[in-house]
Amino acid sequence: MPRNVYPTPLVIQPPADLLVTHPQLNQLAAQLAMKYVHHEVVTETDLTTVGQALWQALAIDETFTQQQAQVGTQILPLVIQSTANLPWECLYHPTSGFLGKHERFTLSRQLQQANVAQVPLRPGPLKVLLFTAQPADLDPESQRLNTEDEQAQILEALLPWIQAGWVKLTVPDDGRFATFKRLLQQQEFHLVFLSGHGHFYHQPHSDAPPYGVFWFEDDHGTSEAVRDQDLAAAFIGSHVQGVVLSACQSGKAASGHLTAGLANQLIQVGITHVIGMRESILDRAGILFARYFGDAIGRQERLDVALQQARQAITQPLQGITYRDSDTSGLTTLSLGQWCLPMLLSRDPAQPLIDWHFNPQPPSQDHIRFSSLAGIKLPKQFIGRRRELRELGTKLYSGTIKRLLITGVGGQGKTALAGQLALRLQDQGYQVHTYSARPENAWEDFIFNLLLSLDEVHSELYHTQARLATTPARKAQVILKILSQQTQGHLVLLFDNLESLQDPHTHALTDTRLLAWLDVIQKLGNSVPLVLMTSRWKLPQVPATEHHPLAPPNYGDFLCYLQQLPGFPRDRSRWRSIYNALGGNFQGLQFFISACQQLSTTAEETAWLAQLQQAQQATQNYMMIAKTVSYLAAEERQLLQRLPVYTSPTIIDGIKIIASDLTTAPAQLLQRLVDLSLVEVEYAPDLNLPQYQCSPLVVEWLQTTETTPLAREWYQKAAQYQVYFFENL
Repeated sequence: MPRNVYPTPLVIQPPADLLVTHPQLNQLAAQLAMKYVHHEVVTETDLTTVGQALWQALAIDETFTQQQAQVGTQILPLVIQSTANLPWECLYHPTSGFLGKHERFTLSRQLQQANVAQVPLRPGPLKVLLFTAQPADLDPESQRLNTEDEQAQILEALLPWIQAGWVKLTVPDDGRFATFKRLLQQQEFHLVFLSGHGHFYHQPHSDAPPYGVFWFEDDHGTSEAVRDQDLAAAFIGSHVQGVVLSACQSGKAASGHLTAGLANQLIQVGITHVIGMRESILDRAGILFARYFGDAIGRQERLDVALQQARQAITQPLQGITYRDSDTSGLTTLSLGQWCLPMLLSRDPAQPLIDWHFNPQPPSQDHIRFSSLAGIKLPKQFIGRRRELRELGTKLYSGTIKRLLITGVGGQGKTALAGQLALRLQDQGYQVHTYSARPENAWEDFIFNLLLSLDEVHSELYHTQARLATTPARKAQVILKILSQQTQGHLVLLFDNLESLQDPHTHALTDTRLLAWLDVIQKLGNSVPLVLMTSRWKLPQVPATEHHPLAPPNYGDFLCYLQQLPGFPRDRSRWRSIYNALGGNFQGLQFFISACQQLSTTAEETAWLAQLQQAQQATQNYMMIAKTVSYLAAEERQLLQRLPVYTSPTIIDGIKIIASDLTTAPAQLLQRLVDLSLVEVEYAPDLNLPQYQCSPLVVEWLQTTETTPLAREWYQKAAQYQVYFFENL
């Protein structure tokens, strides 16, 4: 139920000569701003000093007291209507304290007197666009934002309302400005989250006007700076009522140029509500803000109410969310002054985003559909894997690699990723042909479809040369040469599910026809087609530069998939547990949800835990863990048994610690386990290194099958290394 808000706001209009009569306000504001610039600790005392000075300068004690007496238990909206660009969010009342985070008020801004015509509201559901940009050329130490966690928090907040039919969410996997404009032009959205990097440029003693920018991604994944006016123009003609700029300095503007800056330009172009950040906000504070703001929006709160509740939540932003890393840099202390940075510019705080009086329609249970790429089933909506799509796609588009093998456990999305790469190449003019090594697919059909794609001229050319093709290798050479001529080198071959054609011990291919084709392709040099392959196991002949072991989907991608499934657990506290238990496995999640649907809706927690265990076991059987482990050499199995002493990903140095007594090089043993998809690999941007972790499902299997407990010394060695790691790295 939305909060009860008093219909008439208290509009606070500071005098036009405020900064002339109170010059100390500018000085206090500048000093506060510099603390954020230099990442110094902003204390409650700092904020109180500024807030008290602002309140005293307003001299509205009597008006405020009278208005507060009229509202009773209702929430009183406060609207600062001023051209003075001061930190009004710090406004401090002698008895109520900070009004910007007090539960009895909301606090927003207007640039000028609001003579706003009532915008006809469109009936729901609320359509939300969650758009993130993370250019690859940003400094990984100082500029890399945790957009994955921010997305996950917004998804987790909105997911119950999505399943109930009140909200529809779009999360594109493309951070380009062209994509952003196209989405606004072709689809209807009411609320837009724009997450990434922003900056405000202003030289006080220069004739150049100040301006704000937001960094999108360009076609190569690097940064493209889009100025505030161009960003605002993208919204013209859209149905967007609210924009949340989760970007540093997105709300900043110079006092003499209040129309400059990202938030101000969006208000000027006609957006009703715009939330921006006055200064550079800590990544973690921004994540927590997004979570609680999304929670409030899902409950149909007004934007000013949602913002007030989000400010309250980030008074100590490291509380309330579990993070992967520890707080070793004093961020908890730095975070205390972050709550006042989110700023709302609103033409009318009472204006809702949509007409909430409608009958919500939960998503249909059959809306998960698949599309086909030359015979291979692919999910119609591809989820996540933004980094892989960008990095692997760039290598393929540029010709850096001609072959790519994607390996990983069943249900992790190997085929989906390879198919998405193939589709993007197809959009660039490539001709795509596929072969999935499954019993129902004949190799002869693959060859037939290749020949069927030849036009009349090249088909005749093939029949002329085919008489000389007396061996499979020669036939492959003729077909590939003619297809390359017809496509002008724009040819892609996708070979899927190759584990069914691999020797279980050596992992070498056993199909002589496919071997002949791959051998010919390798010998053709620069004229070869692009080749995409998927398997659970690495092929011996594929070099490391052409091999991509697939890490589990991140939690945000997992939630994106979860929102498509009917009947998922409504209790948010279970979602991360399910993610951890299933190792992020999409197929395991689908099995788990299916199992839950067979049980009573009144099942208690113990019954739910039993379902979780059942889902784990079913997924483990699918992965064929037992069969895969049986092919390991003695030392490979020893290392696998020891890996669970690390409950979080670790770099190669940590692996060496628990493999110190083994005769085979730890890197070689580890690579074998990675090749078999028993160990997961993920890239740590802050360390610029790969990290390794035993799959949670493999850990569970080890716990249920190993009768001899692991020696205590390996836990001690791992613990000592982790202490060293956190203290020094």
